[in-house]
Amino acid sequence: MRLLIILVAAVFTGCVGSQVYNPSLMVPGQDLEPGQAKISLSGGPAPLSHKDDVTTFQTPDFEVNTGEPTAASFAFIGDAALQIGLQKNHTLTLRGWTELAVPVNRWGAAISDLYWIKRENSYGGFDFGVQPAVAVVGDQWSAQGWGAQLAGVARYRHSETLGVYGGLGPLYGRMPELPINYFDRAEVLGIDNPRPDGWGIGLHIGAEYEFMSRLTGRVDINFIAQRDNYYREFSYIPCFTLGIGFLLFPEK
Repeated sequence: MRLLIILVAAVFTGCVGSQVYNPSLMVPGQDLEPGQAKISLSGGPAPLSHKDDVTTFQTPDFEVNTGEPTAASFAFIGDAALQIGLQKNHTLTLRGWTELAVPVNRWGAAISDLYWIKRENSYGGFDFGVQPAVAVVGDQWSAQGWGAQLAGVARYRHSETLGVYGGLGPLYGRMPELPINYFDRAEVLGIDNPRPDGWGIGLHIGAEYEFMSRLTGRVDINFIAQRDNYYREFSYIPCFTLGIGFLLFPEK
């Protein structure tokens, strides 16, 4: 009977285990001029949406992710991003990530817009802005949920080669609906009115340094406190990404 429930959930809803998301803000050390673009590759540990990890249930004809509880709180990801300079105070970021596992089974994609409310024209001052973002996450079958993030950002441009930043703001994530096996698990665990969402707050710090012409290195560090509304639990997850970036179009 348990096998039947798992297979029905996989066919009609996709079997949702924990999803992986990347909260790194990736604030550029120096702003891109309108029409400029930068590509970045990065990687590191990223938080999971809740304490369920993806576990494989195998038969001769099926391979199903059951989402059985484990102690894992993060997964290692690879991330690719394209940042585009729009207006003087706007930077658009398109990014996607995938779990560095075999077989690859979890992924995500996001779009964000960094807007500087106050920006210094010279080095040695602080810039202040806001960065909203929306994301979708999924597994090898389909998209399984979405999320949103809003961060207030402060940046210090030390020189034309180095910029550092800090950010703080809320996060929210949700799957469209709970799969059948999640309701069964809630009944076993005594969870009343299980919810398919969660929220949190993130503290972010990072830096980007241009060590060669058009080539940069960066680090983004995140301290995430998140509430899982299914298990009614809080967790605290430090994570980071390290990456390199390349400016596609130099200044005119």
